Parts: sequence; structure tokens; C-alpha cells
Amino acid sequence: MDSELLLSPALCLAEEEEADMSDWNLPLAFMKKRHSEKIEGSKALAQSWRMKDRMKTVSVALVLCLNVGVDPPDVVKTSPCARLECWIDPLSMSPQKALETIGANLQKQYENWQPRARYKQSLDPTVDEVKKLCTSLRRNAKEERVLFHYNGHGVPRPTVNGEIWVFNKNYTQYIPLSVYDLQTWMGSPSIFVYDCSNAGIIVKSFKQFALQREQELEVAAINPNHPLAQMPLPPSMKNCIQLAACEASELLPMNPDLPADLFTSCLTTPIKIALHSLEVGESSPRESFSCCTLAVILWKYFWKCMTLPCNTTSILVQVDRGCLRVLRGSVTSSSASSTLGSPDNDEYILSFETIDKMRRVSSYSSLNSLIGVSFNSVYTQIWRVLLHLAADPFPEVSDLAMKVLNSIAYKATMNARPQRILDSGSLTQSAPASPTSKGAHIHQAGGSPPMPSASSSSLTNEVPKPPTRGGEQPPTRPPYTPTLGGQAPHSHQFPRTRKMFDKGPSGSEQAGDDADDPGGHKAYMNANLSTGLCDWSAKYFAQPVMKIPEEHDVESQVRKEREWRFLRNARVRKQSHRITQRGVTRLDDQIFINRNPGVPSVVKFHPFNPCIAVADKDSICFWDWEKAERLDYFYNGNPRYTRITAMEYLNGHDYSLLLTATDDGALRIWKNFADQRNPEMVTAWQGLSDMLPTTRGLARRVSIYLDRSKGQGGAGMVVDWEQETGLLMTSGDVRVIRIWDTEREMKVQDIPTGADSCVTSLSCDSQRSLIAAGLGDGSVRLYDRRMGANECRVMTYREHSSWVVKAHLQKQTDGKIISVSVDGDVRFFELRSPDSVNVLQTVKGLTALDIHPQANLFACGSMNQFIAVYNSNGDVISNIKYYDGFMGQRIGAISCLAFHPYWPHLAVGSNDYYMSIYSAEKRLR
Repeated sequence: MDSELLLSPALCLAEEEEADMSDWNLPLAFMKKRHSEKIEGSKALAQSWRMKDRMKTVSVALVLCLNVGVDPPDVVKTSPCARLECWIDPLSMSPQKALETIGANLQKQYENWQPRARYKQSLDPTVDEVKKLCTSLRRNAKEERVLFHYNGHGVPRPTVNGEIWVFNKNYTQYIPLSVYDLQTWMGSPSIFVYDCSNAGIIVKSFKQFALQREQELEVAAINPNHPLAQMPLPPSMKNCIQLAACEASELLPMNPDLPADLFTSCLTTPIKIALHSLEVGESSPRESFSCCTLAVILWKYFWKCMTLPCNTTSILVQVDRGCLRVLRGSVTSSSASSTLGSPDNDEYILSFETIDKMRRVSSYSSLNSLIGVSFNSVYTQIWRVLLHLAADPFPEVSDLAMKVLNSIAYKATMNARPQRILDSGSLTQSAPASPTSKGAHIHQAGGSPPMPSASSSSLTNEVPKPPTRGGEQPPTRPPYTPTLGGQAPHSHQFPRTRKMFDKGPSGSEQAGDDADDPGGHKAYMNANLSTGLCDWSAKYFAQPVMKIPEEHDVESQVRKEREWRFLRNARVRKQSHRITQRGVTRLDDQIFINRNPGVPSVVKFHPFNPCIAVADKDSICFWDWEKAERLDYFYNGNPRYTRITAMEYLNGHDYSLLLTATDDGALRIWKNFADQRNPEMVTAWQGLSDMLPTTRGLARRVSIYLDRSKGQGGAGMVVDWEQETGLLMTSGDVRVIRIWDTEREMKVQDIPTGADSCVTSLSCDSQRSLIAAGLGDGSVRLYDRRMGANECRVMTYREHSSWVVKAHLQKQTDGKIISVSVDGDVRFFELRSPDSVNVLQTVKGLTALDIHPQANLFACGSMNQFIAVYNSNGDVISNIKYYDGFMGQRIGAISCLAFHPYWPHLAVGSNDYYMSIYSAEKRLR
């Protein structure tokens, strides 16, 4: 939708609005690369220079053309200028001694990384000396690699003809040395390091000469009279690596605070140069680019890990003195991802990728939080973790957990099978298995792992899975039916003792039994729990680190789109504020009406786009209320007997995400909605764990009004979002208010409500760190989240006698708490006063209510099929009972309503499926 609005002439922006750009300072939630990209490795082919057989660099030629004390004629140096060569100041000693000391230091720096190589120095050499050095090293190296290091700080820059410079014998002239000749002398395989200005010219010339050699060889191969046909074939230049200090048009850095051979320092002394760089970065950030060498070190250690087999990095969970510890180690077992160990050593091995993915996506399923309770055995603890993961709201996590659960159940079933006993005499008999014995179901297990049972069944169909959209049934695996029926063969019997997860009978003994198994269950034994997380992480080490991120590039399309959105936001705030300041005297002009696919239960305006989200029981519909068009409709993924009870826009000022909360405590975050693309789930997790079961399967809000008036029923899950801090407040049919930090993706605080009833409404203020909560018992409670759990409840108001429909904490410094109950009484509370400062009476039988955050308005929806809009004085400014344009058709019982965050718009949903939007009179708009 944003791409269309970019071209809209109606939203052109005035220059005076550029001053209000506060959106730039707001953090973004769930916008890291792990949220926006698919978790998979790079599909690019392996680099051709990474040879299968390891090749050693056995010889190193160090060629230094410094001519200490004499600057080259084509380079104008700054004053002061970078001088250090191999961390030596060449002007601190005589020129010849400086040259020898620098050469010795360079060799030491290389020896730190490759101590066994053969090193030869050539200091201020001639062409013949370079030729002699290179041919000698190549002859001794044979087929191994040779490194050629060239420092050209004391000679002119490389030429476009492919020449570098050395000296004549008397040091009176600069002599060109062709890269073509250098290729011939060095041969292949080789590494070339060019530390000089315009080094990119050498790289380009090298490639051109290599191509020229290939073409000459092709001509010689088809023409026997060619001069090259009678000569031995020269080596191919394909196995050569080139490292250049700068591009063809660039000069070397001359910052006096950095060494002159900065490129060489990055290659040979990365830690030391990285700490230089940090000091320079304090005063000159542009020069601190060489910090990318703390990346070189990370790459070195990372590559060590990457060279290990992919199945050796694991999470080892073991018991030590009765405590459960999570350790990271190397496990050499080839079946680490599916091995469950044995009771002898009390250890369990999970794939590192799997656990990391599960912890990233589902904070509630973190091993650190779920295994905090002491149980009898490690198996029980692991089983409880897997049960939670199997019901995780994120499909990939639940699917992975189900594979593990099915694998365990299948192994338990297979190990419980009787063994075939071959007796030379008579066959022993065993009692037939009971035909009515039932398998171990997940939801009946009560936290215990499946024990060996002759009739253990697959666990796939025992965990409730969300139905697919459009009425389609999700594909299910066929349930496992053991081969032991009501009459067991008399040639089978159980052994006296067996381990739970041993290998069971040999393949020859049970080949006949395995032939009867469904094919799908054989896969459980070798469940592949790969997530691609390691490959996805590894691919970032192959990407350029010096490139400016697109979101920080002022000329990029992404940056310009963000600027447009922030200017648009400023315009909306300014124009809506101008309207609300005039005062709204009526709010009954119907500007939108349409029939929703489901009965609306929650409605949410986008703060800046003409888009509104309407949730029914398990789906979300998006409407463009300006064009009266339906933009999207998709299934939320919550299981049967659960319903959506709250929605919030995250990052509404920029790239918007939609958060949905359901009454089973699950939170889901969606992207790519309302823009003609398929909505994608960014992440999902269990926001609240111990939701009370009274809310499951409840009807719509209208039908539970009678229970609410008695303080009964359930609120489902309620949330409030702070964009400024990235904190998400959650509560509902629980006894705590749980706070989630979306930046760290973890729970940061549990605030006890101190009540025996559910939380029906939440409202927070980031400036004062306060949270106001309305409860089902009629109380309104104020919490200071900066205080401890036992002291954080700072005020309790008990003036309502029934269910609090809405509690709103005004964001101003002296803002009040406004609360409304189902009985229609509206109360205003000062934060430091125990009693209300004002009371207004509206209609009874409220089913929905909202308070405008900017204007002094609040609206009430009733089960008696009307809407009343009041100002802060309690005066009714509008009564809405009939639809416009429907020949006086009466509106249905109100199921939900919500104000726009800025405009004087009111969205109303009713149980007859209709969705309407009412606004102030046209003269104000």
C-alpha cells in the first residue's frame, strides 16, 4: 500500500512539517535479518579457489621497494603523513638500517602465521634480482604455493600497461617490471600481495595477461608451426590469489595516526591494527574502517568451527549431582540429532541448530525457563520441554518437536515388541495382549515420557493442530497399529529385562515385523532436525563488510521511502490535532460500511494508513476504509476453541507488523499484510503460560454480558504496546502482568496483580513507567514497574461494582485514569488520590468501549443495538442506532469498537457481521 501512496498527489508534504521527525528515534521491533529473511544457507556454488586438497604455502618472497628518504615523483604526500612501515619509523634511523629492520620485521610478522615457510627478502631490488628470487622459490616449491609480497611505497604507481617499478643498480632510475614477466617467473599456484597505491591496476593487468596466455596456448595447440608449440607449456594462472590494497583509482591512506602499510598490518598484525583504528575512530570515524579486522579474528575462529563435520556441534544436556546443566560440546556420534542415550548415563543430545531455532522463535520454550523445576528424572524434564514445544504457536517449532516426540514414541513401541525365541524343543507361549489397551497420548501423559507398551501409538494426532484455511483438513500421518493384535503369535515373548531405548531384536529376527510398519514411521527413527540456522549465519561471513547498509545510505530507495513515511506521519499528526482542537460536536457521519467475512471481535485502525484490521474468531480481514475495498483476509493459525482477543500494530510509524493475541496465551506477529502479498508469520511464542481454562470455547462478548456483570467469565488475553521502549505488556485470565522485551526477545518482568479475577484491560505510560489495569472484579489497579514485585502495586481503586470494560491511562504528565464498567459508570481517578475526582453515568449493558487518545471523547457500544458517543463532560454528542443507506435497518448488537489514534474516526463491529466507520461532520474534515 505504501508504494501506491508514494505517488498520491493528495499527500504532498509541506516544508514546515519536516521539523517534526521524531519517528527517526523510535526503535523497530522484530526487524532484524533473522526476522526478515528465510533461515537457509547461501545457494551459491563453492569458490573455485578453495581446492579440495589442502595446499601449503612453502615459500615467501618479500620484495620491498621503499627507497627510504626519497618520495616517488607521482605521489604528493600530506604533511604530516603516515610513516610507519611494519611498525617502524624509517626516519628514526639511517636509510639502510631502516630498510633492513623493516624487512626483518615483515618476515617476523609473516612467521607468526606461517612459521615453517621459507622466506627470502629482496630489499630495493633490480629486475634481475626479482627474477632470480622468484625462479629460485618456484623451483624449490615445485607444485606447492609461493607467496609474493610487494611493497611499492618508494616507487611510482603501477602503469596502465601492467608494470610495477623497481630500481637500477645505482638507484638513479626507476625500472619497470612487467606483470607478464612476473607471472612467468612465479608460476602457479601463487599468492600475490600488492601494498601500493592504484594496486587495482595490477589486478586488472594480471587478469589480462592470464587471458592472453590462455589464448596463445590455444593457437599453439592447433598450429604446430607456432613458436610456442615447441616450448614446454607454461603454468595456468587460474590457481592464483591476488590481494590488493586499494582500487585502480585509489591512493593509500595517509592519516599520520595509522601506519603507511595499513593493508599489510591488517593481514599480518590484525589485533594491533584493530586497536589503532579504535583510537583513531574517536576523532575521525571515517578512518576507523580498518576495525573490520575484529571480524578477521572472528572469521578465523568461525572457520575452525566450519571445518568440523556438520554433526559435531551439539547441545549436551546432562545431570550432575542432581542438577540439570546445558553444556556445549563436541559429540562425534553420527546420529546425534536422534540419539536419546540410555538410562545408564542420564544424558540427552539435541541438535544445536534445532535448540537454537526453538529458543529464538519461542521465548517460552527456552530450556533455561522451562527446566527450572525439579523433576524425578532427566527424561521427564526433556519430555515436558518437548510437550510445550509441540504446542508452540510457531509451526516450524511445533513440527520439529512433533518429529522428536514421534521418534520417541516409535522407538518405545519398537523396543516393546516381543523377541522371536528359537527353541529346538517346544515353543514357549505368552499371554495374549489385551485388545482394549490404549496408547500413550500426549495430552494424557501428564509430563511423563512414554513407557514401553505393546500398543503405543503415534503421537501425531494427539496434539491439537490449527486447521487449515478454507475448511481443508491438515494432512496427518496414519496412526500406528502394532502387529500384535488380540491374539499374539505363540512364538513371541517379552524378555525379563530390557533398556528403554536399546536397539531391540536384530534385523533378521524382526524383518518380518518391520515389513508391516507404515513407511512414515521408519522415518521417525532418523528424524532430520536440520533448520539451516548455521548455514544462514555462515553466509554473512562471505558478504562485504565495508558496504554501507541500505537503510543508512541517504541515496537508497529504502531510505527515501522511510523519509516519505515519516513526513506523512507528521502531516497526519498535525492535521488531526488541528481538527480535534476545534472540538468535535458530532460523530455520526458514516464514511464506511461493509460486511465482514466473520463476526468482528477486535478492530484496530492503522495509525497512518487508511487501513483497518478486523479480527473474527480466528482470522483477520483488512479493509481500505477510504476506497471501501477489502485488501486481505487470512487465517491467524490459532487452534479450535480459541479466539483472537487483542491486536496491536508494531512499528506503525514505519514498516508495520501486526501482533495478534489469542485466549490460549499465544502471540503471533505477521508481516506483508494488506499489500497484495501473502502474509507471513514473522515469529510466534507463548506470551502467557497458565491461562485459566474458563475462557476456552467462550462465545462472543455480547453473549457473555450476564457473566461479566457478575464478575465471572473470561477476558482472554489483553495487551498494550510501547513503541518507545519496545516493551509488550500482556495479561488476561492469569494472575500476573507479564512484560516482554522485544529487542532481547525475552520475558523481563512478572508483576503479580494481587487479585483473584482476570485482567480485562491494560494501559501503560512509558514516561512514568506506570501500568493501569482494569479487572473483572471491578477494581482498577496502578503498578509502577520500576519497583519490586511485592511493592509495585501503588494504588487500588474499588469504586466499580462490576466488570471493567476499559481502563485508560492518559499519557500526559498529569494524566488521569479513566475507567468504565459494564454498568456504564465512567470514573476519573487522579493518580495520587484514592477516590475518583469525577463520575459520569452512561447506559448499562456495555459490551465495548473505547477512549480517544487525543480528543476528549469516549464511545460506548451496547448489547441493546446502539452506540453512544460522549465528551469529557458526560454530554452525549451522538446516538447511533441505524445504518445509513439500508432503509433504516437497525444496527446489530455491538461486539467491538475502537477510535482512530489520531483522526476523529470510530470503527464499530456488530454481531450481524457488519463493520462501520463513523466520523465527525464533513466541515471539520
